[in-house]
Amino acid sequence: MQARFLPEIFDPLVVCSTLSETKQFHTVLITTRLSSRPPLATKLFLSYAAHDDILSAHLLFDQTPHQTVRFWNSIIRVHARRYDLSRIFSLFTQMRRLCTIPDGHTFACILRTCSEISNLRCAKMVHGNLISSGLGYDLTGSSAVIGAYYKLGLMDDARSLFDVLPEPDLVLWNSMTSGYGYKGLWQKGLELFHRMQEAGERLDGYSLVGQLSSLWDRSSLLFGRGIHGFA
Repeated sequence: MQARFLPEIFDPLVVCSTLSETKQFHTVLITTRLSSRPPLATKLFLSYAAHDDILSAHLLFDQTPHQTVRFWNSIIRVHARRYDLSRIFSLFTQMRRLCTIPDGHTFACILRTCSEISNLRCAKMVHGNLISSGLGYDLTGSSAVIGAYYKLGLMDDARSLFDVLPEPDLVLWNSMTSGYGYKGLWQKGLELFHRMQEAGERLDGYSLVGQLSSLWDRSSLLFGRGIHGFA
C-alpha cells in the first residue's frame, strides 16, 4: 500500500477512489480490528457501493454489529438509486424490527424514489409512516414530502403541509417555491416569495432560481426582470 494512502484511509468522509483501494482499506480494518467501528464501516460500505460491488457492501453490512441509523440510510440509498422499492421497504421493515429508529433522512431518501418513479401510493404511505413515527414536523422529512407531492402534481397537498409547519426553514421555503416553479404557477410563486421576505428569511441562490424557473411566459417577463434586479 502506498504511503500517501495511509493518512487518507481512515478519514470517514473520503470514499476510496478505486475498488482495489477499497479492498486494501477493508484488509487494513480487519488486521487492525477496526472493522466494527461504525464511521469506518460506513465509509467502507459507501466505497463498495460507489464501485458497484453491491454483494460485498451487503456482506459488510450484515457483518457489522453496531448498525447506526446513518449506516441503514446508506444501504437504503444504494437501493433507492436503483429504484428497487421492494428491497427498500424490506430494509426499512428490518431496520424498525431491530429497533433502529429512522430519521428524517431515511424518509427523505424513500420519498425521492417514490417521486422519481411517479408512485403516488408509495409517497402517501411513506408520509403516513413519517407522521406515525413522530417526525411529522421534521424539516428534512417535510421538505422531501413537499418535493414528492409537487413532482406528483399534488400542489394543494404540498402547500397544506407547508402551511401547518410551525417554523419552516429556508430549505422548506425553497422547496415550496421550486414546486410552484416546477408547475409554472408563477403568481403563487411570487406570493410566496414576498412572504419569505416578510418572514425575514435570508434568501439564497436557490430561492431565486426556484422563483425564476416559473417565469417562462411573456406575461411574467416584467416580474422576471424584477427578480433579476433583486438578484
